[in-house]
Amino acid sequence: MEEVASSNLVGSTNKLQPRWLFFCYNMFMIKVIIFDCNGVFTTNSLAENLDVFSKVFGFDRKKLEPEYIRLSNMAIMGRMTSLEVCQKLIEKFGMQTSAEEIKKVWVGTFVGAPDIDTYKYALELSREYRLCLFSNYSDIFDEISKKLKLDDLFSSKMIFISSGISLMKPDKRAFSYVLNKIGCQPEEVIFIDDQENNIEQALSMGITSILFKDTNQLKIEMAKLEKTVPLT
Repeated sequence: MEEVASSNLVGSTNKLQPRWLFFCYNMFMIKVIIFDCNGVFTTNSLAENLDVFSKVFGFDRKKLEPEYIRLSNMAIMGRMTSLEVCQKLIEKFGMQTSAEEIKKVWVGTFVGAPDIDTYKYALELSREYRLCLFSNYSDIFDEISKKLKLDDLFSSKMIFISSGISLMKPDKRAFSYVLNKIGCQPEEVIFIDDQENNIEQALSMGITSILFKDTNQLKIEMAKLEKTVPLT
């Protein structure tokens, strides 16, 4: 974690306590709300993926895990396509299936339980602010976006996926890239993410940030911000 000057923050920042809301005093108006995707609009985890792949395709879970992590990280950075990852898994483990079938199951682990409440709340926010999506994803995001109708929330110019920009959170360069593309200063955005390391990096850059837990908690923290930070 990069050190953050305590004079720029409201509330305690020691070990990210409290862990839900962190924001910086500023003289700017909030123009854009930047959302993460997985963990906010979708629910998915490494453990879930490994469990599903093991059950459906008969992979040895312990042997699959390190290879899956290595290959999926390459895909998240745009160095491999999702189909190439699936084909590598077939070759590595000698599975009698197709890359397309593995990809179909992979995509399904993300869209099986979308957070409808968060989607509806984001739609409400879109009436007051520009919305941006900034997430670490491989190219399977395109299919996930279509299934979840994320295009109804975010314009194509406001969607930034790690595999498309070859940068991933929490890299400072990734945040700087997005801020530059949307034409905002750090003080002009709110960043919402479910990962503490991403929140830490955003804070170090002066970005007002909310560590996402669920939709109700997000609404509460946004209400707190309205009393402190000029939102509109």
